[in-house]
Amino acid sequence: MKKLIAAGIVSVALLAGGCSSGGYGTVGTENLTGFNGNPGGSTPVTQPSSNTALFHPAAGILPYPTDLYFAGSTDGTINIQPANALMPNQAAVNALDGFSVIAPIRERFGGALDPTSFTAASVIVVPVTTDNQTKATTGVLGPPLTLNVDYAVGLAPDALVGATILEIDPLHPLKPSTCISSGMFLGANCKTGTGYLVILTNGIKDASGHAAVPDSDYATIKAALPTCASISDPTLHGVCLLAGAQLQIAGGLGIN
Repeated sequence: MKKLIAAGIVSVALLAGGCSSGGYGTVGTENLTGFNGNPGGSTPVTQPSSNTALFHPAAGILPYPTDLYFAGSTDGTINIQPANALMPNQAAVNALDGFSVIAPIRERFGGALDPTSFTAASVIVVPVTTDNQTKATTGVLGPPLTLNVDYAVGLAPDALVGATILEIDPLHPLKPSTCISSGMFLGANCKTGTGYLVILTNGIKDASGHAAVPDSDYATIKAALPTCASISDPTLHGVCLLAGAQLQIAGGLGIN
């Protein structure tokens, strides 16, 4: 059976951004705020193995984009914190109500990857419904998208990072969240949003042929489900509660 190494929700928008005033309230729970930090933070991280899908929220190491970046928001816009001089467009990103319908989705690994292992069975994108207030996944909208029809998967072309970033590129615009209308976030007027659940499995391999494995934080979350009671850290516990429904959907696809 395929093993889950990472999963996350992406809410997309048409990027007619700007601060909303729809009474959105706090996204998720208050103790998630510490988990939306941006890369370049001061928390030291032990170098993982090359086949590890990096996921260390306290250090700002997350897939991008992810709805965890809404944590602590009070107006429905992205809330990447704290301020970071290494991210010059941070203020502009934080003014958006969602992520682009055509922008790449990325996950970084601990070392070089084998792009021939990026298949429809190892990189899965599922349209889902979400709770607009908590960002929890609430249901499945349809079958997984079709590789090389709806999206392509390859290595990110960034310089100086080697073959370490898996990149998902939409081949046509994704459907924007139903909680965004004419570029404005509907806030409390919209209880159910839409997004995409990205599922990565151990079918992905590094350049040496080793099957991908989850980072320690993600492995902790998987082991703690369904109650998350074994996680004492309040912030990781909050992420665990959101991850439960995502893993249930993955299980329905034969992935554990």
